[in-house]
Amino acid sequence: MKIGFFGGSFNPPTIAHLNLAKQAVKEYNLDKLYFVPVNNHYIKKDLIDIDLRIQMLESICLYEDKLLVSNIEKINDTKLEAIDIFKIIQRQYKNDETFFIMGEDNYEKMPKWKDYEDLKKFKYIVFQRKEEPVLHNNYENVFYIKNQDNLKISSSIIRNKVHNNEAIDGYVTNNIKKFIIKNNLYNEG
Repeated sequence: MKIGFFGGSFNPPTIAHLNLAKQAVKEYNLDKLYFVPVNNHYIKKDLIDIDLRIQMLESICLYEDKLLVSNIEKINDTKLEAIDIFKIIQRQYKNDETFFIMGEDNYEKMPKWKDYEDLKKFKYIVFQRKEEPVLHNNYENVFYIKNQDNLKISSSIIRNKVHNNEAIDGYVTNNIKKFIIKNNLYNEG
């Protein structure tokens, strides 16, 4: 099987995350795509608990048969670097063709990550994050997704809007909006 692993904080998951996941499945004929939220050990301002982020991700996957959520970082309750999680996934899915999905902003930072030389050996699906794309399909193990429609949507914009009592319609699914309101998320900051 061809399986994608889309890592991120998903704090909260956005319409852009959902659209890009569906686009990756379609363009690269993936059998499954797992959202892989970072654990609570990840240092990021305003990061809410992984259980809440998993619940939100599960709600956007409800009606998408090829989209799933992995709790692999939660199970391995320790601070993991990208190379650590990639190797765990490779061991668990050794008979499958795996792709790691990320934005070009993170892909550009990879040379500074732990064990960069080993990271270069994996396959990636990288989606556009800037008006002018930086990457192209110039590498045999890197596949690029154009993302013009989703550039103006980000989790930080949503958190700011919630904090400022502004509408988030069009930025998140209705399920996520209800979840944020019900659990009083992102109001402080």
